[in-house]
Amino acid sequence: MSLNFRLHRLISILALVGILLSALAGCQQLLPMNEPVTITFMYPDIDKGYYEGLLPKFKELYPYITVQLKTYQWFRNRPDLDNVDVYVASSWNNFGEGNLDFNQMLNLDSYISQESSFNPEEFYAGALDAFRKDGQLMAVPYGLDPYVMYYNRQVFKSYNIAAPQPDWTWNEFLQIAQKLTDPAVGTYGYVASEGYPDAFFFLFQHGGRLVDATGSPTLNDPANIAAMEWYSDLYHKYQVAPTHEEAQKAFGYGRDPAVVGIVSGKAGMWAGSLTYRWALQQYVQGAKFDWGMVPLPRDVVAFTGAFFEGYAINKESLYADASWKWIFYLSQQIPERLMPARRPLAESVAYEQRVGREIANATRASMENAILASPDMVDQLGNSFTQFMEAVQNMVDNGVPAREALETAQQKALQP
Repeated sequence: MSLNFRLHRLISILALVGILLSALAGCQQLLPMNEPVTITFMYPDIDKGYYEGLLPKFKELYPYITVQLKTYQWFRNRPDLDNVDVYVASSWNNFGEGNLDFNQMLNLDSYISQESSFNPEEFYAGALDAFRKDGQLMAVPYGLDPYVMYYNRQVFKSYNIAAPQPDWTWNEFLQIAQKLTDPAVGTYGYVASEGYPDAFFFLFQHGGRLVDATGSPTLNDPANIAAMEWYSDLYHKYQVAPTHEEAQKAFGYGRDPAVVGIVSGKAGMWAGSLTYRWALQQYVQGAKFDWGMVPLPRDVVAFTGAFFEGYAINKESLYADASWKWIFYLSQQIPERLMPARRPLAESVAYEQRVGREIANATRASMENAILASPDMVDQLGNSFTQFMEAVQNMVDNGVPAREALETAQQKALQP
């Protein structure tokens, strides 16, 4: 091979390289382009502004994907998923007729396996498992909704009482509630939501349980009786909390008189989920007052429960790849209404700046002692939970002794 031939070949190769580099730099039509695609995302209407704010950045990342936003009514049992590609799946729908329908969801394992930055260890305990079916992940959890204790700073200040501390106990809770209760002005130290759902958490804090390891009812367990005697005493012995009827007389009649008492400044403390603060604003437009937040008081153990929400792809979607990109992007953001399901986000400075140090600390501490209201948990408790809540209402509203109410509930739970 002559020297001239070699030089000619080298020049040809260099020229070809130059053409390819030029094409990559300025002739993008030579590169394969992603086809434009439009996906529909359905989410609770309460989060409308949040998701609208996330669209521009996603569009920068994936200009060929257009996301159409579609809302469903918050707390609605079964959103209509026709022509929906991606949606928010919520554990609020675990109860009643609105159970999470895993059969509607696309298995996400194949997508997750391709994401090197998806680290299961980042999620709070149980968050991923709550969305698993037969070992397959059907949705990506993004937000947690722990049950916490709220308090009205204005009421505390008026009685010169210091704010509760994150590691407070039942005894401290009762002492504060007694100081805040003032029949002369109709103020109660503590107010429970209609149906007294907080009793469930107080039960577990005292070491109680509704079923044993085999799933058999244990409603009349001594620990349960002791916990519910204490809870009933809040209403009847110490009178620091109003029954439903007393709340109606003190605060006014409504769908939930406890809410009326809270927003009117007649409640010193009340328990509710993290999202409850948003619900109050929806219930009474423009209702604003200075409230604080701490974990629930502890007894034998520190305990609370948490609802959760995640992003799922409709198995009928024709655009699963684009839908996954939207899900993965959303799961890396800090929710506005919930605390992040990923620990690094929940422990970040950005989360604390968004919600404030007190809320950030309260939710972080709460999740260290929380169980998730997963489908498995709901199935396990089953009728025992229903009978327990009926017993609580008998204790509080009708004055039935805790032992008698729980014995009756145990017999009903044992019936086929």
